[in-house]
Amino acid sequence: MTLGTKILSGDLSPTELPNRLTQAWPDELGVYLISNTHQSASALGANQSLAKLMTMACQSLAKSTKPSRYIERLVVLYNGVRLSAADYPNRHVNLSYNGVLAESPSGWSLSLPSSNQRDDRVGQAMRDCNIDIKSWRVAQNQGHAKPRLTCFDLFVHDANQKPGAIDEPPPAKAGQFYPGDAESIASQINDVMDQVGGSASSDARAVMLPHAGWSYCQDVIAQTLAKVNVPNRVIIIGPKHTPHGAHWSVSNHQAWQMPSGHVPVDVGAVKVLLNLMPSLKCESLAHEQEHAVEVLLPWLSHKNPSVQIVPMVFGHSNFKQLEELGTALAECVKQLDGQTLIVISSDMNHFEDVQTTQRKDSLAIEAICSGDEQSLFDTCLKNQISMCGMRPAVVVMHALKKSGEIAPECIARSDSSSVTGDGTRVVGYAGVIIK
Repeated sequence: MTLGTKILSGDLSPTELPNRLTQAWPDELGVYLISNTHQSASALGANQSLAKLMTMACQSLAKSTKPSRYIERLVVLYNGVRLSAADYPNRHVNLSYNGVLAESPSGWSLSLPSSNQRDDRVGQAMRDCNIDIKSWRVAQNQGHAKPRLTCFDLFVHDANQKPGAIDEPPPAKAGQFYPGDAESIASQINDVMDQVGGSASSDARAVMLPHAGWSYCQDVIAQTLAKVNVPNRVIIIGPKHTPHGAHWSVSNHQAWQMPSGHVPVDVGAVKVLLNLMPSLKCESLAHEQEHAVEVLLPWLSHKNPSVQIVPMVFGHSNFKQLEELGTALAECVKQLDGQTLIVISSDMNHFEDVQTTQRKDSLAIEAICSGDEQSLFDTCLKNQISMCGMRPAVVVMHALKKSGEIAPECIARSDSSSVTGDGTRVVGYAGVIIK
């Protein structure tokens, strides 16, 4: 039994641990835990051992009114460096991957990396702790202990759970991004598909679909899916919009609960993926407030009520990592019996004026349709195109090219200004079929 499991179950009997865990370190260390019930606890301090800090955090979790069965994420904070108020904000812009501890005379707060790596981590920690820059500077100039801010390097470990280990999660975005009841969902999809009209559908290797609120992008989804047969297995890969869960995550649910019924997860396919992708974590946290997969499920079920899914989300990755993920994905599809459709869940450029968004979307779509995943990656970075599913698209394009050339075709595109009438701050959408 692990130390964390023992403490959560109330067993505080001695456990023999390696010296490196029981040794007290003069520098500040910290641990931050998230349990399977989304309870969190932390412990920080100098002249403490990792075992002692872990025990303190677990004891805090054990006192929660919502019982926890296991630790889903462990974050260790180390290499603490005291920050200088004189350096803020210019020299703190590169701390988006670090943890920042803010301490004031009345309390403290810990800011950890989020899905938006452009976040001002130091500023967020100060806001959470009600510290303003003036009081921080005064404290440092006068030699006061607090307020103070400390930056930490992070070690993050996510539990790799058994595929299909968790029952169906409730839908997170029903009634927000799409209707909240089965009748309204069916009516809205039928109406939009009827407007698109009957068009001949055929098999495809992959499609790219937007994942915004339906009122903004449903026409693009419908026009694209109208031309595609949806087989019994669909691998859906979207971007991570939340800081929760593993960086590269596949759902460990048995099925996804939707207002219109449950959508089963292909647990066998998940197991194959995990064997081929050591960096992929099988867990639930990354998916529970994520909309990139959920928003598309009613459309896929409409096309094929027997569909089973493999839901994945990917966070920030460099091109080499994306190539490795794509190579593993290609081998997975090769090993699976029957036909597989891969869905890239992505919106296009975000929150610029309509002319800029349309120009940037055209650049990204041109790169996709060239069939060159390196071109897509470079184009988005060079032109600052905030296509949220660019990295999933790179993975899928690389995977498909392992079994032959690809011929992506843009079927439909639009942007939010066509619905809102506001051209000052828009999001672009595109539907692409890859054969």
